[in-house]
Amino acid sequence: MPSNLPLPNHDEKYISDLALSEIKQKIKLNGGKISFSKFMHHALYAPVLGYYSGRSKKFGESGDFITAAEETDILGRIIAKQCSVILNEIPDASIIEYGPGSGALAISILKQLLKMDLKPRAYYMVDVSEDLIERQKNRISTELPEICDSVIWISEIPDGFSGIVIGNEVSETNYNVNAAGFTIHSAVHSSGSNNHAVIHTHSNDGVAVAAQEDGLMPISQHAMVIRNDCAYHDYEGIALNLDERERLIHDLGDKHCLILKNHGLLTTGATCGDATLPAPATTFEIAYLIEE
Repeated sequence: MPSNLPLPNHDEKYISDLALSEIKQKIKLNGGKISFSKFMHHALYAPVLGYYSGRSKKFGESGDFITAAEETDILGRIIAKQCSVILNEIPDASIIEYGPGSGALAISILKQLLKMDLKPRAYYMVDVSEDLIERQKNRISTELPEICDSVIWISEIPDGFSGIVIGNEVSETNYNVNAAGFTIHSAVHSSGSNNHAVIHTHSNDGVAVAAQEDGLMPISQHAMVIRNDCAYHDYEGIALNLDERERLIHDLGDKHCLILKNHGLLTTGATCGDATLPAPATTFEIAYLIEE
């Protein structure tokens, strides 16, 4: 464990010791073991004692960590662009977001959708932390009062749901890992410390560019900003062959944009906020530029 981490104050240590004692008691009462999911649920959501149930500041510079959505609204704008395709195709479609944190991602998505004259029938927020729900409600009512009546907090997907499910940074799922996604993302992540943040999209516009023989053409200022930082990877079919990772890494080289021919777009950087282009641009801004 790093030695430079700040020590908890008296109140934080008191709560931590109580939480530890409660977990030990549960393990003892259950014959010496509990499942990992039960351990995490208690550690995170136990009333008062759980990390997300407590009143401490979690997100931002004064909290414990910063998520991509907290750092910039670019992620929300990119997701909103993807959502717009579905909202234009499915009448009365709704959006569900799992684990919405501080509400920052929901706000950036909804703001961008409103700019595009699109409004989901409802924006559902799934969270089990009463503390976070209270903070989300306060933030959304302050920053988006014109749409807050359409934001609804739920504990499970409603019957007859039709629309989009967003699970940013949510790891618990009943679904399998996408094998092709693993091939592509694991390749980029393994290629060095400059490629820890990866965005890979299949938007209509991005796929159209990837299908063009000449790829990204120098016909707009958006294209000119990133054109010299783009690489290309030939289509090899659905990316299920792990051997393709070596060719992906080779083709990416030292670039930050990779156009997967007849497939989609990929951008990468050391962090979500890594300034890697002369603009300067974050990883998300690069993705936004290449989508534009």
